[in-house]
Amino acid sequence: MRELTKILVTGASGFVGTAVQQELRRAFYPVHAVMREHSDPQISCKLGSKIFRGDITDRASMLPAFSSGTEAVVHTVGIIDEEKHGDFERIHVEGTRNVVELCREFGIKKLVHVSALGTRANAKATYHRTKWAAEELVRASGLAYTILRPSVIFGEGSEFVATLEMLARMPGFTPVIGTGKGKLQPIAVQDVARMARQCLEDERTDGQAYDLGGPEVFTLDQMFRVIEARLGKPNKAHRYFPIALGETFASITATEPFKTLGNWVSRNIIPLPKLNNDQLIMLQEDSVTDGAAAKGVFDWQLARFSDWVSSPEYVEQPWRGWKSRWLITPPGDPTPQSGAGRGTIPKH
Repeated sequence: MRELTKILVTGASGFVGTAVQQELRRAFYPVHAVMREHSDPQISCKLGSKIFRGDITDRASMLPAFSSGTEAVVHTVGIIDEEKHGDFERIHVEGTRNVVELCREFGIKKLVHVSALGTRANAKATYHRTKWAAEELVRASGLAYTILRPSVIFGEGSEFVATLEMLARMPGFTPVIGTGKGKLQPIAVQDVARMARQCLEDERTDGQAYDLGGPEVFTLDQMFRVIEARLGKPNKAHRYFPIALGETFASITATEPFKTLGNWVSRNIIPLPKLNNDQLIMLQEDSVTDGAAAKGVFDWQLARFSDWVSSPEYVEQPWRGWKSRWLITPPGDPTPQSGAGRGTIPKH
């Protein structure tokens, strides 16, 4: 087993980065949390992580975090939607290039790189192709590394689940782009974080890439049904819209001023589903794996999505900080406890 002290987490304020910090702090690792200037450090501060401001696309800004005794890195940064054209390349590829170069310069003992299931060289989606290019940089780095490729991730703060729920709450019917038959294998963010920690410690994982999925496989339709049943709408109608209509909608909302308006509404009123051509492509592909290699290493019982939607974590949804929660929360639905927040630290 590899002995480590200080662990650096990129994208520390994000969904996966937060869970990784929680897992590492639970194991009493000192954590260096790297986040951009405008990101909220509150959760990391509560966890006891040391905050560094840095942007992976700006190599110089990352120097203080790497030069402060860091011994290992968990690289979680990734985006699903481009603010401007070229962001997938800039963040996934050039950002990872900077991280890899800094790891080599400062003699980092282990790099755990969080990628995505479906990543491959000949992928149709730019998201998957740039994720693959990032993996190639990691593989060629000469570092001790492990690559994790999860399917869709659920858990506290999941934007994917929040979007599905918002659509499931719409009156009349649930809108579904495409056939709804694409398969997904949701995995819990806590399980991904635990895997990342094990990869830091377990030298057997060096040089390996693991495809990750949870114990259940759903079509998109079935995931909606699980959420609708929890909302008391088990027989709600689904209405299917052609991919071509989704492409038209994505093209319109990607232009100004629609994108600026949509971002403002999402921040201040109600989260709007983000739809782009890459997501439409991925909706038509299955995101599943037999996970054979992973099962031989990560040998605990993985959390089930269908159980999680009935858990207090999902029912209370303490991470929801939406300004106008009343717009999507019907009377009688559970509401967060006063003072609850996404940064709630699990009790040891």
